[in-house]
Order: sequence, then structure tokens, then C-alpha cells
Amino acid sequence: MSSLESLQARGYEARTMSGIATDDKSLAIEIVHVATAASPVVTLASATGITLADAATTTGSLAFSTYTNLGKLVDVINSDHGLSWKARIIDGLRATSTASSVLLPDSVITATTRGGESIYEVFMDTTVNDSMFYRVSADRGVLRDDDAALKTEIPGGSHRVKINGIKYRASISAATANGLRLYEYDPVGNVETQLYQWTTVDNVATTIDLTDSPFEAAYGNDLVVMLVDSAITGATTNFLQVDYTRE
Repeated sequence: MSSLESLQARGYEARTMSGIATDDKSLAIEIVHVATAASPVVTLASATGITLADAATTTGSLAFSTYTNLGKLVDVINSDHGLSWKARIIDGLRATSTASSVLLPDSVITATTRGGESIYEVFMDTTVNDSMFYRVSADRGVLRDDDAALKTEIPGGSHRVKINGIKYRASISAATANGLRLYEYDPVGNVETQLYQWTTVDNVATTIDLTDSPFEAAYGNDLVVMLVDSAITGATTNFLQVDYTRE
């Protein structure tokens, strides 16, 4: 395929989308059960750890005192318990702490079906973690993409994402330099790099228009927007919205 044809094909496949996180709705981790054993159960004890079990095996409590951030927690699920479970960080960073009851719900988690997967969703408590996240990726599934296609059947690095705009409102302590951050995640190297930062505004609906100069990730990489403060006050008006394109 010529360069022109390649560009045209990507253009035809491009999807312009918006994603939003509100109070306590940054989706920190997704977990799926991949074994054939019956009765899968995911139990989150926010203060101590998470347990994944089915009729054949159990992880025991994966203690947050040991797996102190999302990266360590997801890594141990995928490596030590990968025959039964798979997990992925969604709206968060690998360095995001799991301590101090930051994860929700503090209970048995009911799976939800999305993109052909039965997903156990773990969210972040906004006022405990004092941050909100939204990940821009080619998909937001674990083993399947948003159209239910198996990712193993999709050529790696064949898609790219770019951010066209960011909107937010948050009840924060004060306007803060580096309070709104943009990271790029490289899944091959498992590395997150901060690309840019903005100074936040307290409790005012704010729009950052990037239409004329969007932030583009390298092929196969993700972009993660983070809003952080020393003390976010819970409010129904808090939100972080990212307008983006997948191609």
C-alpha cells in the first residue's frame, strides 16, 4: 500500500471520541477471569488488599502493603496468577498508590460485561487519592478491544491516539502548577513519560483546546491525563473530560 493509501485508510478508520471521569469514577484497574473454573469472585478490602478466587484456586489477599502501587498489583496478577486472571491499568499510572483505602468498592465486586468481556472494575476514590485520571488508548479492554475483537488477532502497534482537547472542573485547594499533567505510556518498555503540564484553576469549568496542535502518541502507545492536587473536595461538579481521536 502506498503512503497516500495508508493515510487514507487510517483516515477512514479514525474515530473521534470523548471520555470522562467524575468523582470516584476513574477506572483504576480492570480484571478478567480467564480460567474455566466456576464461581469467580473478586473481593476488595480497600484498607488491606484484593483477593481473586474461583472454585479451583485463590490468590489469597494481595496486600497493598506489598503491592504498593497499581503497577506492582497488576504485574503480580498477570505473572503469578495469569493462568486464571488478567488485569490492566486503565485510568491511572503504574506509580499510583494503592495505600490508604484509595481503591473502590470496599466489597465483593460485581462483574460488568463490556466489549465481549466480563470485567471486574476497580475504581479510585477521588478525595482519598486527590487525583483524577483518564487514559486515551486504542481500546479500554483487557484481552479484547471495544469491538470485542481479541487483541492477539490485531497487529501490535497498528493504531495511534491523539488528544484534541481537555475539559475539567475540580474543587481543589488552589491553582496549582503542574496540577494537570499529560503522560505517554509505552507498553513495550512499560514506561510512562510526562509530556506536558498545565496550571490548574480551582472550581471553574476550564477548556484546553488542542485542535490545531493535538498531542499524538507513538503508534501502539497510550496517553494518560492526570489532574492532581493536595486536597480535592468531593463534588458532583468535579469532572475530567478528554476529547480524542483513535486511528
